Amino acid sequence: MSGDIDLALRLLWIGAIAMLSNAALAGPELRDVVEASGARAAITQPKFARHARKRESLMQGDTIAFYFDIFSPFAYLASHRIDAIAAKHGCRTDWRPVLVGVTVMKIMGMKPLMDYPLKGSYLRRDAERIARLWNVPFRFHGLKGHNSLNAMRAYVWLKQRDPGQAKQFAKAMYRRLWVDGLDITAIEDCVKEAHKLGIDSDDLRTAVTSDDIKKLLQTSVEGAIGNGVFGVPFFIVDNEPFFGCDHLPMLEHWLAHRAWDDA
Repeated sequence: MSGDIDLALRLLWIGAIAMLSNAALAGPELRDVVEASGARAAITQPKFARHARKRESLMQGDTIAFYFDIFSPFAYLASHRIDAIAAKHGCRTDWRPVLVGVTVMKIMGMKPLMDYPLKGSYLRRDAERIARLWNVPFRFHGLKGHNSLNAMRAYVWLKQRDPGQAKQFAKAMYRRLWVDGLDITAIEDCVKEAHKLGIDSDDLRTAVTSDDIKKLLQTSVEGAIGNGVFGVPFFIVDNEPFFGCDHLPMLEHWLAHRAWDDA
């Protein structure tokens, strides 16, 4: 496990070089998140122990860390499965926010996966057939220029107050984007969904724009990077990392056997 994380962190550092040349493409707030996540310092001080000091606690035993971003269709699909998988094996989940605009596009210097020739069309087809296989409502929205920054800030604020309600909010925002095809970018988009859950609109507006909540999301992103998270959905349990919907069977095997030997 430690070797896998070290390799991932080395790749993150290499990708950070590309991030600096592309930083002007990001909005000012997203650039703030990138810089606060330590990418610039990682270049000037490529000591990977630096990230280790920033690591979130890794999940042990009965809790699965589920890293997600509302921006991601595959994290949306995984959100329909992970809680049931956890419950089947007597575990619970900890939904942890991360921004793929930082980990994938800025730290690793990559484009959104759907934008790659050949691979993008395959992934679109893959998302659609996973949704059908799992009987999950889903459609691509066709929006351009959208992001999940305010939605993820609202999530971390709610998680502080009520983790259960925060999860309900995340699911509502997922439905808004990946079922209804509506934008999630503006604070008012978050307010509309939060209001349906009985969340005070003014409180949410104040929280999402507060420096404390902005910093809290930055800290979460930095902790995810420190744990080797490079995309979503990403799961960690017993220090074992699993990336992508297609690795959920491996996660289930681990939960059942806690070993990789034939069982």
